[in-house]
Amino acid sequence: MSRICLFALVLALLGGFVPNPSMGLEMDLRLRYRGEASGRFENITPPAAFCAVWPESCRVNNFNFVADLPITYDKTIVNQASEQRDRHYIQMPAERRVQVISETGRSYELTFRFRSLSQHLKLLQPNRVEGDGRGGCELFTAISNRSAVRFRWGILNPPAPQPCHDASNTNVGLRTDVQVTQFGVGYELIMPRPIGMPQGIYRGSVDYTIGPGGDFDFGNAVSNLNGTRLTVNFELDVQHDLYLQFPPGSDRAVLEPPGGWMAWLSGRSTPPRLFRDIPLRIWSTGPIKLYKRCQYELAGICGLRESSGHMVPVQVAVTLPAGMQHGGKPINRVAIPTHEAAALQVEPISTVWNQPGQLHFEVAGSDVPSMLAHPGSRYEGLVTVVFEAQL
Repeated sequence: MSRICLFALVLALLGGFVPNPSMGLEMDLRLRYRGEASGRFENITPPAAFCAVWPESCRVNNFNFVADLPITYDKTIVNQASEQRDRHYIQMPAERRVQVISETGRSYELTFRFRSLSQHLKLLQPNRVEGDGRGGCELFTAISNRSAVRFRWGILNPPAPQPCHDASNTNVGLRTDVQVTQFGVGYELIMPRPIGMPQGIYRGSVDYTIGPGGDFDFGNAVSNLNGTRLTVNFELDVQHDLYLQFPPGSDRAVLEPPGGWMAWLSGRSTPPRLFRDIPLRIWSTGPIKLYKRCQYELAGICGLRESSGHMVPVQVAVTLPAGMQHGGKPINRVAIPTHEAAALQVEPISTVWNQPGQLHFEVAGSDVPSMLAHPGSRYEGLVTVVFEAQL
C-alpha cells in the first residue's frame, strides 16, 4: 500500500476524507545486485496483489517484473457502448527513458515500459462485466461473477500502447458503477547489466499524468480518482563481490632463474632473468582498481635491496581471466602501476567466478649481473599488490 493510501485511511477514520484530485501518487521500484553469478538484478519490490491469484504470472525472468500501482477510481461502465471511452477503458503510458544517478554522479539510462495490467473491479450493481480485453490489449485471464471481476490483459505494443477496452457483449447498453480497488502491472526494465557498474545506489524517477488526455486515461464517467500525477521512483542498489584466493605460502615470492639455480651454477652463465609466477583465483563482478605499493622504490618501480644498500628494480605484472579487460584489451602480463593515482582500471565484460590468473615478479636479465657482483647477498623487498573494488 502506498503512503498516499495510508494517509487517506487515517483521515477517513478521523472523518470526512474527500480525495484531492491534485494529489500526487508515488510508486517505488527497487532492485539490487549482490554479486550473484547470474549477473542480473534481483527485484525486491513487493509483488502485485494479483500474484496471490495467478502466481504463475509472477514468475519473472530477466528484466520482466510486477508491482501494484497506487491508482484507484470509480467509473460508470456502459456495456458495448459505441464510444469506447464509455466502456471499461484504459490507456497506458508509452515507454520512458530514465536516468539513474549514483551518489558519485555516475549515471546510466533505463528504458521503462508496461507490458501487462490487472485490475479488480467491485460492481456496485449486480451485473456481468467479463473483463474481455480488446483494442490495444489481449486477454490473459479473467475471473468474474455478478459482484466483481478480476482480469489480466497483455499490452500488445508496450513501447507505444493503444487504448484498451472491455468487450463484454452481455446486457448491451446496461450501465454499471464499478470501483477499481486494485491495479497491478507487469513491466519491463531495459537496463545495463550490473556487471561493470561501479557499486553504489542509483536513483531516478519519472512522472506521469492521470486523467482525460493524460498518460493514464480511464475514459469517460470517472470519479473519485485518487490523484492526477504518478511519480515512479527507481532505486538500483549495486554491491559487488571481490574475492581472491592464493595458494599457501604466496606471501613470499622467491625469484629464481628459469630451471632454478642449479642450472646456473653448473653452467656459470649469467641467468637471463630471475622470476616467480604466483597463481591466483578470482571472483569478481565489478570494476577493479589494481596498483602496488613498494617498500623500496626506484623511479616508480619497486626495488629489491641487499644489506649494503644496492638495489635492483623488480617488475610486477598481472594476468587475469578473459572476462576482464583493460582499455578494451585482454590483461596478459600487464604491468601493475605504482601508487593508487596511477591504478590500472580493470573492467569486467562478464561474470568472473573462480577463474585463474597470475601475478608475475621479475628482475630483468640486464640487472642480474650487478646482483652477481654481490655473491652471498640476500635481496629483499616488500611489494603490496592492491585489488580494490571500485566504489
